[in-house]
Amino acid sequence: MMTPLELKRQLFHIAFGLAIIVLLYYGFLNAYLLLVMATLGLVLSYAAKHRRLPLVHKFLDHCERSEDIKAFPGRGVIYYALGCAIAVAYFPKDVAMAGIMVLALGDSASHLFGRFYGKRKHPFNPKKLVEGWAAGIVAGFFGAWIFVSPLEALLASAIAMTAETAEWGVDRRILDDNLFIPVMAAVVIAVMRIF
Repeated sequence: MMTPLELKRQLFHIAFGLAIIVLLYYGFLNAYLLLVMATLGLVLSYAAKHRRLPLVHKFLDHCERSEDIKAFPGRGVIYYALGCAIAVAYFPKDVAMAGIMVLALGDSASHLFGRFYGKRKHPFNPKKLVEGWAAGIVAGFFGAWIFVSPLEALLASAIAMTAETAEWGVDRRILDDNLFIPVMAAVVIAVMRIF
């Protein structure tokens, strides 16, 4: 079931990604500035964990799960900026923006569609739903297609969203999908261009 908090989180996820895309496209943002954003986010997160910061907590109260506020405030936004920074730093602009679109649209669509319409558990992860996974691939494809060829967009979205269904991590700590989705999608496109 979709709660108002989850709906706000996913709408913010989409809006944040689209804002990054627009700023990258027009040259107002680059990998360095994204890294600065992630670093500032870490500083604010640390401060917010130990002290109530009015503006930061107002945002967190509207867009963050309470357990995440206690454990690692703003974690999703920090990893989002870091994942985008890596994609922009190591891949051509069109490839990086396609990867970011898979994150912005594909990841959000998988959550939204899965919550509203999901019925079948995904074979890779029983916590995920097949309908959400499929919606994520479609949404990520259309977003990435703005910047790369249809085949590149489809394979990047399909592979990144399939990887998102698995829980990647080390020592029982799950790697945040905001970090690896844009990078994985960009890697897929880059590999396709080599061959």
